[in-house]
Amino acid sequence: MTTPARAPVPLGSNHRRVPRCPLAVPVRVTLRHASTAQAFPGRSLDLGEGGIAAVLAGELHQGDSVGVEFLLPELGLGFHAKAIVRHHAALRSGLEFMGLSLEQQAMIRRWIRRTLEAQSPTAKTTLAAADSPVKPIPTASTRTARRSKLYGRIRHILVVTLLGCLVAGAFAGWRWRQGWIELRREAVPVVGSDQRLKLSPSVMQGLLLRQEDAKYPDGSPPAPGIVLLDVVIASDGTVLEQRAVSGPERLVRAAMESVKDWRFQPYNVDGKPVEVETTLAVQFQP
Repeated sequence: MTTPARAPVPLGSNHRRVPRCPLAVPVRVTLRHASTAQAFPGRSLDLGEGGIAAVLAGELHQGDSVGVEFLLPELGLGFHAKAIVRHHAALRSGLEFMGLSLEQQAMIRRWIRRTLEAQSPTAKTTLAAADSPVKPIPTASTRTARRSKLYGRIRHILVVTLLGCLVAGAFAGWRWRQGWIELRREAVPVVGSDQRLKLSPSVMQGLLLRQEDAKYPDGSPPAPGIVLLDVVIASDGTVLEQRAVSGPERLVRAAMESVKDWRFQPYNVDGKPVEVETTLAVQFQP
């Protein structure tokens, strides 16, 4: 059954249902035509569960279907998703994600929660000094000295601001280059000395051979929930290690028991199976 097309809604609308957080990492957007594909590099501006805003070195049009790739900081995983161009003006594009997996949605929510928790507001209170009972009348020389002192402070502030801008610009350029290097490294996994790779959930989803449905614990009300687990997949496709990342505590043990019986197709490098680290989402539905 064909889904009716929705009216284009620019990202950045005031009617967002999920929070968005600033994000400045390299982004690559791929526009696919009938027989060719064109890639545009760029820089992200903000990210939410519904989509991403970015400045791109290319011209897109509203309604274009594209692929978007970027690296989620702190989590150390590459993010690959399909998207629709909902807004484009002056090289700034608003992309709405389409068909995200449960793992990808959980990854974005986890990153947003970390970012919001790190942004602690600071409040500073300035106390006024008590007035002197006798205020001296300023003389001409005193006013001149005060003006000279004020101008000196202004010059100092301008010099410090200029130096800060130069340092910030140099640091931003370095971060830009490092981001591209990290993105290229993530695109082609490199085997470490311990023969273990770190792959995105979307790649492991394609290798899933058997998945056991999670069962609610005895006496637990059947309420919907999602448990996020960091796991290690052995070279034979079995689950070797597990660590709970997020989710309701009453469902964590049941989720880990379910994942023990999951089986994956071994991931091969140069024809040899290797261990894999990834993130799995276990969904509970009543």
